[in-house]
Amino acid sequence: MPLARTFIANSDPQSWANALFPGKRWGIINNNMAECWNNWVKPVRYLPIWQW
Repeated sequence: MPLARTFIANSDPQSWANALFPGKRWGIINNNMAECWNNWVKPVRYLPIWQW
């Protein structure tokens, strides 16, 4: 994990982490794709995993 920690620390977290972003992001973040995915899988979310 040290390599991942170094990569994240050197990748300017102010540009991708909401907690560190210095400005306001209202109206910029869009989660439509996540909402579409959740609505699509909701009916089958608790079905058993398929076994071959």
